Amino acid sequence: MLEPSSIRAIVFSGGGCRCFWQAGFWEEAGHLFEPAVIASVSAGAAFACAAVTGRSRIVLEEFKRRTDANPSNLHLGNVGRQDPVFPHYEMYRGTIVETTTPQMLEALREGPEIYVMLTHPPNGWHPAVAAAVGLLSYRIERRVVKRVRPRWPRRLGYRAAMVRADQCDNASDLADLILQSSCAPPLMPLMQRDGRNVLDGALVDSVPVEQVSHHGPTLVLLSRHDDALPILPGVTAVRPSAPVPIALWDYANPERVQATFDLGRKDGAAYVRRLAAS
Repeated sequence: MLEPSSIRAIVFSGGGCRCFWQAGFWEEAGHLFEPAVIASVSAGAAFACAAVTGRSRIVLEEFKRRTDANPSNLHLGNVGRQDPVFPHYEMYRGTIVETTTPQMLEALREGPEIYVMLTHPPNGWHPAVAAAVGLLSYRIERRVVKRVRPRWPRRLGYRAAMVRADQCDNASDLADLILQSSCAPPLMPLMQRDGRNVLDGALVDSVPVEQVSHHGPTLVLLSRHDDALPILPGVTAVRPSAPVPIALWDYANPERVQATFDLGRKDGAAYVRRLAAS
């Protein structure tokens, strides 16, 4: 286990709603760390920003409020209507915008550099085709090969880009960036940044450790109980001590959101105790 005071970089991996575990862990153990830089991807980007600015509880309560009012992750009654069939984009964006204040943005600028990973699909591919191929290859590799960090999308020509979250000017800009890093159609609409198509950053790397590990000892916050990283010099990882109660895109279960956050708090407190005993 790395000495917390020596850690210079932290990685918030992707994982959708499972990343509430990261928020809970940080609430108990975050005071131990003073990183110079953070790399994040997908939902991990949202929780990196919330954690380092002390807004995790506020995000938790706002998201629970929205999930409590949402009866289902699939609104088939909206087929053919203007209202979305999938509620995820509006709920995700609404939570970020509602909980981001000018004071939070200032805290982001004063804190560690926070990088958010995006994926650019191969040039010339139709956006819908690029989304379908990228997401399918990622899911097969993740579920069948059981590889935490995908390789296939890169081989197909998908490329990573890193954008600084701490340079966003307002809540809308921050929401755009995080949603672009989380873009997984059809749950999310097709999206662009600076005129280029973008997809979920986890397609090219769900644990973007190489982007920051050169700064020094690095801590990775995973989001799945069964994830394990290859041994990397100067890198250690923490993960949930038990299967996370909530699914990746479950936006209709506030009780499981809370249970995931509580598991993170339990594991964070255990991490602090282990350090004190060592």
